[in-house]
Amino acid sequence: MKRRKLIFGAIWLLSLVVISFFGGAVSYGFFFAMTLLPITSLIYLLYAHLVLKVQQSLDALELVGGQEVPYSYRIKNEGRLGITSVRFEMYDEYVDWRESPKREEYELMPEDEFVFTTMLSCKYRGEYELGIRKIVATDLLRLFCKEKTIGRILRVKVRPKIVNLNEIKAISEIITLQSENAAEKTEPDAVVRDYVRGDSIKKVHWKASAKTGELKTRTDIGEVKKGISILLDITSYSKERAVYLPLENKMLEVLVSLGYYFTTRHMPVSVFFGKENSLISSLQDFENFYNKTEEIGFLPQESFSVRLQELFESGILSESKVFLGICHELNESIIGVAEQLASMEMQVVLYVVTDEDISQYSVYESANIKIIGLTTKTDLQQEGL
Repeated sequence: MKRRKLIFGAIWLLSLVVISFFGGAVSYGFFFAMTLLPITSLIYLLYAHLVLKVQQSLDALELVGGQEVPYSYRIKNEGRLGITSVRFEMYDEYVDWRESPKREEYELMPEDEFVFTTMLSCKYRGEYELGIRKIVATDLLRLFCKEKTIGRILRVKVRPKIVNLNEIKAISEIITLQSENAAEKTEPDAVVRDYVRGDSIKKVHWKASAKTGELKTRTDIGEVKKGISILLDITSYSKERAVYLPLENKMLEVLVSLGYYFTTRHMPVSVFFGKENSLISSLQDFENFYNKTEEIGFLPQESFSVRLQELFESGILSESKVFLGICHELNESIIGVAEQLASMEMQVVLYVVTDEDISQYSVYESANIKIIGLTTKTDLQQEGL
């Protein structure tokens, strides 16, 4: 198009030179024709946008990642002149199309219309636009093109995909977990041990502590810790959509898949994210939590290691049998808390969603600590957790 404009400009200058040196009816006619053509083209483009009618539709605006839904658009020329060239720019960065929208230009005679239908699915959790972004019309001489935004932009809310896991390999050796038919807790016997930071304050044996002058904690003989705790890293690691959408989506996909796994096996689970937490003990609880996942915000001021340290020091985690952390980065602080939790006979699993190599942390793995690396492209259905 730029080349055409240069050629047309050169011809117009030539026509100006001709009338300046030679004059005559033919020269002036040619000059005026060359001057009026671009003006006519611009008027034609304005007309084209007035008579072109575009509609698009999607069967649902609230979706689940990977869920296919029907999508269609319809374009019609309602004018009395033909439209020689019209094409679309699409919002398709985060969409998988079963059949990609045709990218060639449409030529529409009066009353002509074209309908395109396909299936699409959204890749990532979040709220964003999809479908047609702009209509681009080009004039007959292909000197100019004019863009116009479509009247109704499709804006969707996408929740993370739930993967129905068959097992969680990292904790498959744990035989006793809380279930619907689990026995009631037995009363703690008055056997004590030295207090360990992270023990619940409710378990401190004050009489024994007073006698020895050191804090002592009750050992619950006959009581099996049954709780499952999950902590989600809600730190924002980038301002670029192409970076943070896949990362946040995968972390939430791991979270809801774990939550669904435990809920369907009647194992209550406590989920912590930022300063909020949810106790999921039934399918209704899970449904309520799942509906909230599209609103969970990832913020740059959040810190997974700081929140983990706070939960540990509060004693909330001490009653759990299993702790699962879902994060993007590991550091010495996180490993330190994991080791302290493991010393309390707790099974600790850290899921690290990253494309970086985390093999240097394998030295910290033990019978009670597992570190599992995942990428944003990991297929949980095939590879599991």
